[in-house]
Amino acid sequence: MRGRADEIEGYTGQALQAFIAAGSDTGDNDGQRAAIAERQLLLAGALVDVLKAALPAASFELDTCRQPSRLYGHGLADLIALASIAELSQVTGPAKFESAYALLRTDPETVELRIEDGGPR
Repeated sequence: MRGRADEIEGYTGQALQAFIAAGSDTGDNDGQRAAIAERQLLLAGALVDVLKAALPAASFELDTCRQPSRLYGHGLADLIALASIAELSQVTGPAKFESAYALLRTDPETVELRIEDGGPR
């Protein structure tokens, strides 16, 4: 596999990890992490095994790649609001937004986000 699932390395996965690292609770932190790991296994090759078992006469090959960031052109408020999707969508309260804000302000490179202060867009 060339890359990892976006939910692990991309913005929503990093927002979830920042939320948990800040001591917040999704209601099932371990379950969330386990579900991500299970999906990652499917992307890492288990999906091909499932397809081969279901269709033994067919040939399958899985190739994955990271997609470019879709965060470009959004303001910081928009990016913070995106913390309310994926695993954090069911979490109430401002902690998910505070965690996303801290992540984006202190370590934007983690989610491959470049903060551009000048120049044309």
